[in-house]
Amino acid sequence: MNDAILHEIIENGLVIFSLIPKSKRPKSKGWSQFTIDESICELEKGMFNGAGVSLLCGKQNGICAIDIDNDKYLNTLPRSPVVKRGNKGETRFFKYNGQPTKHYVDVDFLSDGSHTVMPP
Repeated sequence: MNDAILHEIIENGLVIFSLIPKSKRPKSKGWSQFTIDESICELEKGMFNGAGVSLLCGKQNGICAIDIDNDKYLNTLPRSPVVKRGNKGETRFFKYNGQPTKHYVDVDFLSDGSHTVMPP
């Protein structure tokens, strides 16, 4: 993802952070408490170069998501106008409502303390 897109994401008030290359693991400790300032700092330090980007879920961004890893559940869960399609299943985004993160077989509800990898 190029710097112009990263700047635009941050300017729109979304907290993002860099991942260890070829991984879904954050580079920085304390990522779950990141603010816009930390996102800007990572961008200025060039930490996104060659790394994946993840979007913080929960209160900081006002976003929660349903991550569906098995297509058989696609028609049984709430629809969203904002969807990220992956190799298997999809992630549907919603306005944060305070509900906690929960993990089930093939479906995760992502909220405070979780994140989702953004497409390139």
